[in-house]
Amino acid sequence: VGKIRKKRAAAPPRRKTIRVAIIGAGGRAAGAHYPCLAQLPGCDLVAACDIDEERLGGVCDRFGVAGRYTDFRQMIETEKPDAIYAFMPPHHLYDVAAEAMERGCHLFIEKPPAVTTEQVRQLAAIARRQKVHTGVTFQRRFAPVIRQGKARCEARGAVHTAH
Repeated sequence: VGKIRKKRAAAPPRRKTIRVAIIGAGGRAAGAHYPCLAQLPGCDLVAACDIDEERLGGVCDRFGVAGRYTDFRQMIETEKPDAIYAFMPPHHLYDVAAEAMERGCHLFIEKPPAVTTEQVRQLAAIARRQKVHTGVTFQRRFAPVIRQGKARCEARGAVHTAH
């Protein structure tokens, strides 16, 4: 009589650790984004960049980030991150986002993704050409105050003129 062999359960797929670098160390990034990334399994927060060295040092010390840079290009070249999280005023974002993607980094940015519709289209074209994944954060879209505001706007109907 033949033996019945138990089939071995397949091991769960191993998750790759993602090397992440952050551009921006301001209040929103330090209060929301750094804490989430620092505790995210599979995320290795390898470097941060900000033009304000004091602010950069404080955030890096608080979240255990070793790589510290004031030039994002140097950070990307040296650290070779898989992904970049970029948090800065919108008028700076396009150039930084475009260059990060041109260098092959996946990109996650704060809203708005650019200042003009044409810039957004150009960023999308770069992402497609470089085959990088992108995302834009809308981290408070489910906050009660935002949901209430949205409901009020929808109740009023379409806006055609603003003064």
